[in-house]
Amino acid sequence: MALLTKDKINQFGVIEEYWRILSININLQYKYCDVTLGAYANQETRENDKEPMNIKKVRAKWSEDEFEKYFSPRTKSNNIYEQAYQYIKNKDEYFKDSIDV
Repeated sequence: MALLTKDKINQFGVIEEYWRILSININLQYKYCDVTLGAYANQETRENDKEPMNIKKVRAKWSEDEFEKYFSPRTKSNNIYEQAYQYIKNKDEYFKDSIDV
């Protein structure tokens, strides 16, 4: 599972289109989730075990209701990666047009 973006050029002038989650840190006490994503030029680069060329962190903490919808133990999905990708696509402007791969 990953996100595919189009027409995104990083600070080095290189296209980065394949993003995968590197880590998820959920804090149930303070109700936030930090998701770290790694960017690759494409899926082939990722599958060849190359290191990500860029890192982006997304913090999910807009309201308690939103946190509960995506990241509480009572969410409808038990797959935290699916929930994190869904949150990122719905709430982070950079990934608003991304597609699941």
